[in-house]
Amino acid sequence: MNAINVKRLITMGACEDQVKAMYDLIGDGDAPLTVEFAVKHAQVFDWDWAAYKILLYESLEDYLKYTDAARILWLAYINDGTLDVPEYKIALAKLFATIYLKRMSHAEV
Repeated sequence: MNAINVKRLITMGACEDQVKAMYDLIGDGDAPLTVEFAVKHAQVFDWDWAAYKILLYESLEDYLKYTDAARILWLAYINDGTLDVPEYKIALAKLFATIYLKRMSHAEV
């Protein structure tokens, strides 16, 4: 499924705040899960949580790719100070969406 919606978030066990945040963004409909969508809403939605819930349960290999790269981003944020909070959230959103979409394109072949 290459879309995100409130129903899917509830099914995945999203917290009330994340469900409300997504509802405020897209209402009851579907939104295409793209890199652009993830980046645009990186300050509102927790894409790291989405990576855990979606990638881990759908593809352990992709989840491990995500966590390895996310660890490097975390170090740049917490230790180096080369990323501030908004940049860190954007980087996580890009990372998740890129891995997710690549996985989806392979699944459709």
